[in-house]
Amino acid sequence: MRTLELLNEAREELVKEFHQFSDEEINQKPDADTWSAKELCEHLWKMEGYVMEQLADEKIEAKGAVYKPVRLTTMRQIKVEAPGMLQPELGDISKDEILNHLFSRRMQLIEQYKKHKSAGRLKDSAKHPVFMRLKVKQWYDYIGYHEKRHTEQLKRIRQQLNS
Repeated sequence: MRTLELLNEAREELVKEFHQFSDEEINQKPDADTWSAKELCEHLWKMEGYVMEQLADEKIEAKGAVYKPVRLTTMRQIKVEAPGMLQPELGDISKDEILNHLFSRRMQLIEQYKKHKSAGRLKDSAKHPVFMRLKVKQWYDYIGYHEKRHTEQLKRIRQQLNS
């Protein structure tokens, strides 16, 4: 699947699932160890900001990287604790505010992707905290798969709240 298609499909699935939550439910946690829908979405827009920082021109190297199975990110059996900077920290906010944050950050990410593509940098690479070194294109694919993973988590949160 092409990168922009993956990003768009992942976001469409996420927003569709997010709209299933009521205004009250988005800030409710099913239990003490599980994020609320709002917290999960905050993590996602923070992750996109983090990726954009990691793909700043000065951090990209003009050398390739071995293909990595970033698709494995969707497997919920493999757990990676989100570092502190990617942990949610905002208080209660509205659905519209959450959607605005997600939209704004995604537009920034897509603009950066287009810039990298037009500059021929998608085959260059940058360090990744889990996969070591990824091609720039795979970093963007990673975001799509990461979001798909969390869409499944969002579904489980809604099920837990409704049970």
